[in-house]
Amino acid sequence: MLTNKQLLKMHSLTARQKAMFFSKNLAFLLSNSRFLYSPAVPAWARNEYETEVADAYRYWGKVERSMTFPKSFNLMMDFGLYLYYVIRSTKPAVVVETGAGNGYSSRIILAALGRNRKGTLYTVDVERGVAKLVGDRAGGRWRLIIGKPRATLTRLLDRIGRVDVFLHDSDHSYGNMMFEFRAAWKKMKNGSYLMSDDINVNRAFMDFADVVGVRPRVIASYRRSFGILGYGSHRSL
Repeated sequence: MLTNKQLLKMHSLTARQKAMFFSKNLAFLLSNSRFLYSPAVPAWARNEYETEVADAYRYWGKVERSMTFPKSFNLMMDFGLYLYYVIRSTKPAVVVETGAGNGYSSRIILAALGRNRKGTLYTVDVERGVAKLVGDRAGGRWRLIIGKPRATLTRLLDRIGRVDVFLHDSDHSYGNMMFEFRAAWKKMKNGSYLMSDDINVNRAFMDFADVVGVRPRVIASYRRSFGILGYGSHRSL
């Protein structure tokens, strides 16, 4: 898993580099257009999410100077909406995410779990001082686990024994993505979800979908793409 300094350097792109990055995402979407997905999120979930986002960015204004990453590192709004909807609808007992960043996805997940009055979020990262946006949403439902990424994730998954929703948003190298997908998939059951941000950076997510024989769903934005795999025979939301 990359350190915060490495991530910041990687995202401090020139205009030309940004254009190349966007072009790579477009090429990914064109080659995988048959998997593009526009989820029909109901009004109640959208309204709740918009309330939570407004609350999150009010809190952001209070702690912005202490943030490790710029806002552009946060999960894209449409991706966050779908993630929130899945958690509110499926009411998972165990959610695991890798890569905390500013804590936007953590805060959204915890908000959904709080409304469900059920579930625990386990966040795995390599460094302390992350997820500052979680703030007052931490409650008793959040466990932040710091350590060497692969060993830490493996120990956590062996200890908790199951994963209802898994979100990858850490080191987006091919090897690390495949490792995390395989590790989480082994702990899933019928009705679980595996999700990943930035699936356009390499073929890991699409290759893993081929390996497990599950049709992927891709939510697209102009900058990056978000992938979803449903475990088992259930119909994904």
